[in-house]
This record gives sequence, structure tokens and C-alpha cells, in this order.
Amino acid sequence: MQNRNTFVPALFALVLAFVMVVPGLGAEEKKDEDKGRPEWDELSDKIIPKILEASCDTGTIIRFVRKVSCKVNVKFTSVDFKEPLYGTIDYCWEDKDGNGVLEDKEIEIELSYSSGEGVERFLTDITGKLKKDLGITSFNMFRMHHVRSVKVDEGYKMQLKPRKKKEALEKFGYTEAYLTVSDDFRTTRLRSKTDDGCEAVTEFKYTKLGGKWYQSGHKRQVNEAGGGSTYEDKTIEYFTQNGQYVPQTIVCHLSVATLAGRTTIEQEWAFDDWDIELRKDPLPLVGAGIKEDAGLFEDQPKDGRKPGGKVDPDEELFREGTDKQTPPKQPEKKEPGADEKPAEGGVPRNETGELVAARQPAPKIVGSEPANGAGCVARDVGKIIVRFDQPMNREKFSICPAEIGEFPLVEEAVFSDAKTLVIKVGKLEAKKKYAFMLNSPTKKGFRSAGNIEVPLEPVIFEFTTGE
Repeated sequence: MQNRNTFVPALFALVLAFVMVVPGLGAEEKKDEDKGRPEWDELSDKIIPKILEASCDTGTIIRFVRKVSCKVNVKFTSVDFKEPLYGTIDYCWEDKDGNGVLEDKEIEIELSYSSGEGVERFLTDITGKLKKDLGITSFNMFRMHHVRSVKVDEGYKMQLKPRKKKEALEKFGYTEAYLTVSDDFRTTRLRSKTDDGCEAVTEFKYTKLGGKWYQSGHKRQVNEAGGGSTYEDKTIEYFTQNGQYVPQTIVCHLSVATLAGRTTIEQEWAFDDWDIELRKDPLPLVGAGIKEDAGLFEDQPKDGRKPGGKVDPDEELFREGTDKQTPPKQPEKKEPGADEKPAEGGVPRNETGELVAARQPAPKIVGSEPANGAGCVARDVGKIIVRFDQPMNREKFSICPAEIGEFPLVEEAVFSDAKTLVIKVGKLEAKKKYAFMLNSPTKKGFRSAGNIEVPLEPVIFEFTTGE
């Protein structure tokens, strides 16, 4: 198996990954890019632009910058080294055609100095990884994947499936990834894995600069399929250059398992001689058409289980047919009771032989606070209460964006009792129309309780805020 010390995708890693390339849209794949177009579900289509607007990992710099060059002075220290090792990398790229997609001919990363043969091997490996890392930061990362999202307690959980799985391991270092995004649209956690059992988890740290979130570092653990592991703790400091925040120093502590035992290495990166040429106008944010997500992940086990019977909690969130905000429970198998008998075709009947399904109407909304269509709703209303005419399944939810109005920031949705749904929302903007759907034509999480669950017909809930 290939070495995966860098197996965790450089999706939001900041080891000089401050530009964006899309290998999937290069010459090799342009001929079939229409066949591999990314699919985003409705919620992903809403929150991905918010993620890119709220957070500025250095991969987004290509939106505003046409050309970059700098020197990177690197120092390696370890108890296993007799003395520190030093080197310098010349780093340059230029988006000559202005399309936001860097090709090999537009990138120059070269080793210009090394203090000895030992460090030269380190630096040669790093220069190759830097070129690779350019292709997998956030600006274009989403359009290289099929994406599905659900609302969870921490904010949002996103499932990323590479458009071309066969090439994903070589390009990204993984075959499947899950992002946890906070309610203020910061990527706080990245979990990625391969089919052969290699898995990594990265927890991100942030600092606020110029009104946007920048990653100030991360902690990462990589577990190899064969049992080895790597730990990494990285800290990043920024300064401004030509109006852009760029790395000034990066300090990375590595702990790596080797045949001789565990060793530690400290890397210090000092950036110098920055030269930045700005674009006349920023490039637009990435986008993708909304399409039905059924069948996108056909290789995924329907019950979230891997060989051996282990349930993956992240996969379980995206199990086909599940619209939940917490991992679903397997339905209990119930034996026919005194008031219910199996009938031909499996349709339950009561003691008198009447079809139960024929007597169970679809649930309806009988009231809400604020009322559906209300105006002058307080910006800090905090919650929306919806009341149903019958007991509901309290474990299933489908709160979806509507074609009209702004989708509010949904922080939590819970049933306070069997007929009352409480949707907690973040602070709203003044004089703005908001709207969402309870169930949709393709998502029917809201259902009545009982042995036969009847879905709520899709309902658009809308309201307008006041001053």
C-alpha cells in the first residue's frame, strides 16, 4: 500500500496549498466532463457558497489573485538528526488564461537550496506534494465531488464522494470524506478514509482576519490499514501582502511510527519575498446544478455497514431513504398484536378485518408560531413551532430549501411532544423573506407515527422579518 502520511486530503490543509487547480477538469478529463458533472443535493447547494464566503482558507486566494511567487525557507529538526536540516523552495504560479484553473505549465515549484543529501530527499518529496496539493483546496474542491448534506447538532455534516472513484485515491488520497461544518460555516472537522481501511481525522483551528475565518492550524491523526499511525499538530501565522492575508510562518510537529519505533520531527516554514498580482475582478464562486441525488452513491451499503457488521456513523447519516438529523435507528420488528393481524399481501388489518391503511389519513399542519405567511417577524424569534393534527414519528425530519425566499439557519429540530415540532433558527436579517419546506417531492422524512407511517404532503412555510 502506498505511504499515506499525507493521506488526509489537502482539502483545507495549509502547507503552502494556497492556490487552486482542478485536475478533474484538465486535458485528460475535459472530453467527458459533462458525464462526470458533480451532483449536489438541495441543502449542499445552499451552504457551499456560504462556506466559501465565510472562510478564507488560502486555497481561495486564486479568486482574487492572478499571479503569486515567494520563497519558502524550511528547517527540519529531530532527535534523530545530528543537526538541523535546511532548504529553500522557489514557489510560483500564474493563471495566464484567467480561467481559475492552473495547469502544469502555469506552475513552477523548484528546490533552490538544500543543506545536504538528507534534506534534499525531504524537499524533493515536498515539492511534488505541493504541486498535487494545489488541486484539492476548497475553491474548486466541491465541484470535483458529489455532495450531500444533513443538519446535525454541530451544524452540518457533508458527504463528499469523488466524481471518479478509480482516480480518487491517487489524486486525493481517499475514496470517501465527511466534513463537519459549524453553524457559522467554518469547516471544523474532516474525516476521510480509503476502501482498504486507512482512516484520518483532522480537527481545524481558526482565527478571524478581516472579517473572515482563516485556519490557524489543525490537529490530525492518520491510522494506516496495517496499524501504523501519524500525528500532526500545525500552527499558522499570517500577515498581509498587497491586501491579501498570506502565511508568514508554519510550524508543524510530526510524530511518525517507523520500523525503529516512533520518531518526532519539527518542520518550520518561513515565507519570504512575496510578490502578488491581483485580478481586476474576483472570479465567481463555484456552482453546480441541483439534481436528484438518488443513485449517486450506489456503491454505498444501504445500512451503513462494512464487512464485519460495523456501522459507520457518518455513512449512516446518508443512508438511502433517511432524512434525519441524528444517526437513524434500525426499525424494530414487531409481531402482530391483538389489534392487528397480517393479511394477504402483508397489509395489516384490525380485529374486524378492516384495512388499517385505509383509515389512516396523511398528517396535516393545524397551526404554527409564527403563522405561515406572517410578516414583521422578530429577527431574534429564535424558534418556529409547528403543530400537527396527529402523532408524528419523532425520529425523522426533512427540512428542505424552498424555491422562494432565503433558507434560514436551522440550528436544531426536535419534537417537544408527539404533535409539536420546534425548529430552532439563528438570528435573521431585517426585512427579508425566509422560506423552507417540510418534506419535498423527493424527501419525505416527516411521517405519522404508528405501524403504517403516512408522509406529510410537502408544505412551504414562509415568513418575512421586520426591522
